Amino acid sequence: AAYLPNEAATLESTIDAFLRLDYPADTQIILAYNTPVDMPIEERLRELAAADPRFVPLRLHGSTSKAENVNAGLAKVTGEVVGIYDADHQPDPDAFRRAWRWIADGADIVQGHCFIRNGNASWVAQTVAIEFEMIYSVSHPGRAGVHDFGIFGGSNGFWRTDLLREIRMRGSMLTEDIDSAIRSVQAGRKIISDRHLISRELAPTTLKGFTNQRLRWAQGWFQVAMAQIGPSLKAEGMTRRQKIGMAHLL
Repeated sequence: AAYLPNEAATLESTIDAFLRLDYPADTQIILAYNTPVDMPIEERLRELAAADPRFVPLRLHGSTSKAENVNAGLAKVTGEVVGIYDADHQPDPDAFRRAWRWIADGADIVQGHCFIRNGNASWVAQTVAIEFEMIYSVSHPGRAGVHDFGIFGGSNGFWRTDLLREIRMRGSMLTEDIDSAIRSVQAGRKIISDRHLISRELAPTTLKGFTNQRLRWAQGWFQVAMAQIGPSLKAEGMTRRQKIGMAHLL
């Protein structure tokens, strides 16, 4: 999922990373994006699509959110499993193989490990890189072990296609990823955290960019907490252990 022009600079290298995936079955690489104006990179996207039928550029007129882009892209999906990525993410070649093993073993959603690949760009990016190691190496696996549920963080996450079509993303939520994950847990679905399922992304490099990102995340988490804490405590699909964990998280 992408918004242009903001993410135009990183888009082609991201597509190249997906075209290098080592996966033995059929794959689709769907770029669901919105842009207020025509962009020069769109001609390059058409060239890539003509050269490799796996790649499907999908421009969405009227879309205003990542949630709308994901939901529209989902309509084009033919596979049993969907991996969701932001425009700056570059998965390791074996990512889809690892995710499929979890899904085949009964998981409904698999959240991978997001590495920061520009940690040397500034002290802000370096701080985020350290923070992400704490989140994806300790917090997510730890929560799964203690509270018996994982969290989908918006990127490098894999869903059963039928579940994502059932849950969908809500465009009204600032953190639609967290909202969709919590609604999945409420329904009794299983979210796995795999610290060895790697994707590499870009961190904000300035204090202003970092502040804007975290204010949006804070507002989004607060919005989700207000909407989902009550339903979580009443959800028949959740165990007592999970309800305690969800109350602690929110």
